[in-house]
Amino acid sequence: MFLTQYQGAIVGPISKLLGYVIAFIYDLFASMGFESAALAIVLFTIITRALMIPLNIKQQKATKLTSRMNPELQAIQAKYKGKKDTASQAKMSEETQAVYAKYGANPLSGCLPLLITFPLMIALYYIIQRIPAYIPAVNSVYKEAADAILSSSSFSTDKFIEAAALTKNQLATLRLPETLGSDNVNSVIDILAALTPDKWSAVASAFPDVSSVVNGVAAHVQKINSLFGIFYLNQRPAFNSLTIIFPILAAFLSWYQSYQLQKNQPIDATNSQAASMTKSMSIVMPLMMGYFCFTFPVGIGLYWILGSLFAIVQQFFTNLYLDKIDVDEMIKKNQMKALKRREKHGEDVSKSMRELATTQTKTIDVSEKVKEKAPEEKKEYKPSNYTKSDKNYKSSDIAAIAHMLGNDNSKGEQ
Repeated sequence: MFLTQYQGAIVGPISKLLGYVIAFIYDLFASMGFESAALAIVLFTIITRALMIPLNIKQQKATKLTSRMNPELQAIQAKYKGKKDTASQAKMSEETQAVYAKYGANPLSGCLPLLITFPLMIALYYIIQRIPAYIPAVNSVYKEAADAILSSSSFSTDKFIEAAALTKNQLATLRLPETLGSDNVNSVIDILAALTPDKWSAVASAFPDVSSVVNGVAAHVQKINSLFGIFYLNQRPAFNSLTIIFPILAAFLSWYQSYQLQKNQPIDATNSQAASMTKSMSIVMPLMMGYFCFTFPVGIGLYWILGSLFAIVQQFFTNLYLDKIDVDEMIKKNQMKALKRREKHGEDVSKSMRELATTQTKTIDVSEKVKEKAPEEKKEYKPSNYTKSDKNYKSSDIAAIAHMLGNDNSKGEQ
């Protein structure tokens, strides 16, 4: 473990874990003759995105389910509109939770991919900022230059920092000691890791007695950080450079992702507020993505662009899969899972399971209101035939399912 690794309480451990993964990938490529941190990030991005496919599909299912629930949720919001008292807010929350329970939905399920992606992005930012701290093979390359600079007869802290020409923000981020000595090798490596190719020559010129070593390391480092021989992972995009393509691509791909999602799952036109918010986000988010990519190193832009490309291709195939999903069947499965969770907590759910077997979500009238009935008021309901697309279900079939579930529950109680 190197002292220059980010030490944050939450992102720090994530950075270390990802660092082990990227270091393994880097060593794998290096064993085949490709010393490239860019290739390691490319493969890392593909692996992490592939691992998140199940979560993304779950999020898409949740979105599809939400579109079915929206009329009821909107009706509840309209019912309590303008009512800010505690009792009304509590009742509104209760009725909203009841709708989610009826459909077996989790209001937080759609947020899970974001909750995972965001910390990964921040953790990767620190890794790219301090690649030598997380990849031992790269650290050994930088250490050769750091040892040479510290041993130079003309070395001084001010001279070194002046030659590196780092910005105030970079210096503040590195948190360097006032004086650099032989016991501050990691701090010197941090400074060298922040250097762009044009600044290495200035450092070499500042210490002529070790310039050959510094220039040799610089060439090696440029090979490690190079992307297509044109870009470098620790570069920041600039308007007068080809690096400007990274924020442009990041913004465009972010916009296309939003367009792709809206095309597959359009917002209900009757909900003007949601439609307006979605339209605004489809413009704001790409602009924010482009801005962040402009202020972050090229390596972060590479991660975002590759992630977006992967997501766009994935979404295409996910849409094909979701088109074949029956929302009613999905709701039933969610309800059954919810009932099983309740059963594990010791609740008697036998009645609920029998009722579920005779319930079709398409028959639910979202305009109906829940009415409280006295205990003696009972009404006998008989299952009726149900028609769905090109299939007909007879009442006897539904009753048979209900009977089967009832028998299963009675056996479980014995």
